[in-house]
Amino acid sequence: MSYWLGIDVGTTFTAAAICRQEAGRPGVPEVVGLGTRSTAVSSVLYLAPDGQVVVGEAAERRAVTDPDRVVREFKRRIG
Repeated sequence: MSYWLGIDVGTTFTAAAICRQEAGRPGVPEVVGLGTRSTAVSSVLYLAPDGQVVVGEAAERRAVTDPDRVVREFKRRIG
């Protein structure tokens, strides 16, 4: 099965959608659920000392105790 993946990396939130190929033609785009409550997550990353990557609200919470390992507003840096 072929599909297309679209990712919208926003300054504040990130969202994604897929479109599966059906009978050789693109199907209807479907928004992908990200996290447990939403179709968008905060555009925030936390890189743990062991290399684990945490995103969204969980990364935001880590900013309180470990701000040097949290990245925000990276879209502004990549253009």
